[in-house]
Amino acid sequence: MVIFILSLNLDSMKKCSHCKEIKPFDDFHRSSLNKSGYYSQCKNCRHLKRKALKTGKSNRDISNLPNEYWKDLKGFEGIYQISNLGRVKSLERKVSDPYPVTGYRIIKPSILKVTFSSGYPSVRLTKNKKSKNYSIHVLLFAHFSNKPLKDGFVVDHINNNRNDYRLENLQLIPQRYNSVKDKGRGNLLGSFYIKPKSKDGEPRWDARIRLNNERIHLGRFDNPYDAHKRYLKEYKKIHGSIPEVF
Repeated sequence: MVIFILSLNLDSMKKCSHCKEIKPFDDFHRSSLNKSGYYSQCKNCRHLKRKALKTGKSNRDISNLPNEYWKDLKGFEGIYQISNLGRVKSLERKVSDPYPVTGYRIIKPSILKVTFSSGYPSVRLTKNKKSKNYSIHVLLFAHFSNKPLKDGFVVDHINNNRNDYRLENLQLIPQRYNSVKDKGRGNLLGSFYIKPKSKDGEPRWDARIRLNNERIHLGRFDNPYDAHKRYLKEYKKIHGSIPEVF
């Protein structure tokens, strides 16, 4: 009976493109530009994004905030610094310029503007006339966490809010776990939602695992939890232990 109710409610719900949560249509602003008639981001995510932009503008004063301290950005020493609060500062320095009589100009210190061009709060760093966008949460974790970045791992937002890049909200997890987490399945690794063929159909979940770059189907279940358990059983059989999130 519970599964039947869930299948009915899915028609009146929408997945937020930002936080990846499935919410009722009442949690989305209306938009005539989208086919669904609603914005792709929920009301809360749009509010947090506007708040982050507003905070970024108000926090561009170079004076230190309470309990704020700075570190040189690796690879950009003498050019930029990052604080434990996620603010990035351009340092005062001389740069060559053929137009002034002196042959150089002085860049005054400033707090860099936060943009969302990559989907995450980012800053644009320039060195040797080459510019590139860097995600703030990755820079913050790399400079203030005691865990080094490594291949196959990504910096994840624990609460799935990309605008919340506080150090305590960041963790280093394998890329595959991040993909599962972003799809709204929480930590139910190995479970994949199967859309009903009809409106009256019941949702099902497949259990799948990859071995030697081949996808192996482990069965189909009535709920994601049983599919996840089947995945863990097979994973332990192959690798000797269940997977862990670092």
